[in-house]
Amino acid sequence: MKILFLSHYFPPEGNAPATRTFEHTRRWANAGHDIKVITCAPNVPHGQVYPNFKNSIYSRSVLEGVHVLRVWTYLAANKGKGRRS
Repeated sequence: MKILFLSHYFPPEGNAPATRTFEHTRRWANAGHDIKVITCAPNVPHGQVYPNFKNSIYSRSVLEGVHVLRVWTYLAANKGKGRRS
C-alpha cells in the first residue's frame, strides 16, 4: 500500500508528535508499505533550523525505509501564546 503522511514534526526533532509519526511510518515501511512523509526542516522549539539541515524549497532523504520530503516552511520560534513572530 502507498501511504503519504503529512506532519510538521519529524525526527531529528525529539518531541512526542515527531516520535509518534516516525514510529508509525517506520513500522509500516518494515511491513512492506511504500511510505512517504512530507514535512519541514527540523526547527522546534526555537524556530532555527537544526545543523546539517536547510530550509530549502525541498530536500529528499530516506530514514529507515521511510522516504522523507522536506519542503520550505515559514519558521517562527514558539515563544508562547500570542508571541510568535
